Amino acid sequence: MKRVIQEASVIGRAFLYEILKRVTALKDVMDKSLSGLERLEFIRTRTIQPDLEYIFKHALTQEVVYNGLLKKERQALHERIGLIMEQLFHDRLPEFYETLAFHYKQGQSISKAVDYLIKVWREKP
Repeated sequence: MKRVIQEASVIGRAFLYEILKRVTALKDVMDKSLSGLERLEFIRTRTIQPDLEYIFKHALTQEVVYNGLLKKERQALHERIGLIMEQLFHDRLPEFYETLAFHYKQGQSISKAVDYLIKVWREKP
């Protein structure tokens, strides 16, 4: 359960089930972990449609869990999350430019972060 909540915390306060499923190495216990985290009231279901999304009940919980990870581990997870988001949302990337820029910046892929930030500014009316 600990590793699943750590990975979720890197995705953000709100996190899509599909992204977590692709990030985690603990796919076989992920659903059970999420149910346990809901029972313990660390997270709750935010939306079911169009995509299953969870949210940390308290921002502080997400922040504490996130800061409990080693910086190098957080960077690697941010990088992986960015790659997964590019694959998962390839047909609707403009919706995620800002989020992708954030994850790549945190993952130390500065050039990719800058590219996405430029795209954000080009998309603004």
